[in-house]
Amino acid sequence: MRIDLISFSCCEEVPGVESQFNCRFSAGGLGKLLFLRDLYSALRRTDGVYDSVVLHFVYPFMAFFLPFLRGKSRRLISVVWGSDFYRSSFVKRVAQAMIFWASTRIVFTNPETLKDFSRGVLRPKSRLCVARFGLPVLDQIERYQENDADRSALCGFFGLPAERKIVLVGYNSSPAQRHVDIVRELRRLDSSIRNRMHLVFHLGRGGDQLKSTLRDLLAECEIAEYTILSEFYGFSDIARLRCVTDILINVQVSDQFSGSMQETLYAGGVVVAGDWLPYQELLSFGRQICLVHSLGELPAMVEQIVVSKASSHTSPGLKDYIAGVSSWSATMHHWDDALFGGAD
Repeated sequence: MRIDLISFSCCEEVPGVESQFNCRFSAGGLGKLLFLRDLYSALRRTDGVYDSVVLHFVYPFMAFFLPFLRGKSRRLISVVWGSDFYRSSFVKRVAQAMIFWASTRIVFTNPETLKDFSRGVLRPKSRLCVARFGLPVLDQIERYQENDADRSALCGFFGLPAERKIVLVGYNSSPAQRHVDIVRELRRLDSSIRNRMHLVFHLGRGGDQLKSTLRDLLAECEIAEYTILSEFYGFSDIARLRCVTDILINVQVSDQFSGSMQETLYAGGVVVAGDWLPYQELLSFGRQICLVHSLGELPAMVEQIVVSKASSHTSPGLKDYIAGVSSWSATMHHWDDALFGGAD
């Protein structure tokens, strides 16, 4: 199997990829024009006809390149990540509709998002399917837990205090994670509760402006117990972070079925999530996922979790459920069907 990649993030060379073309997406009129030029060039340089052309994240501007994409393959697969569907303006939705109508398959990682999509976009239901992203981190978490990995050592890897509750605020540097809003709410916590917590912001690549903003805000709020992680970690290191996370705050604007959230739950942590996110199917597994109706409810919920020590173990059946829907062994055949099966 040959896989070629056009990356908009200019990522490092991806193992297993035959040819990789990096097109940097830049702000501003000139930056956008240069990006479109590079993308046009990359599409022309790709080889022949593929079995499938896959769009991960449905960028509206890809509508301009539909003739090229359809000329490369009879199968055009659009993978909806969530924010590309829920956060689109009217103009963007029109452009995306052109892409959806040209797609052989439209893939979702959550059945709820598929339902939302099917209400607004008239497309044959046979073209819609669910295929979750496999999570290699689950296997790494299992290894650490089977070997009774020491919490102090795992925390020490990131420079975190093992004796405090580790509270992960969001899980990337996107503004949609609402880091600033969360910090402003957590400042309302009594100092006796805040002193038992250590906030962690995993911003990964980018986010320099956000780092500066957060440091200023945390100083203003007199919150000294925090760590900003700037590295982009591999699967093994991410598993370390999941194993020491007691609470993950996930109140972003929209989502499908966050892999970071699933990994945290699998490792035994508690997730505080907005009830507007499509996580209802997880509620049957107990109070390991706690929903808030608004950001204003966040301090009380976090305090309740810290006091109750609810993050000591994984709810019965939850690990089996997550492994059953998100391990690569469970999801591979769904992707095989989405990419290579169905109507041409």
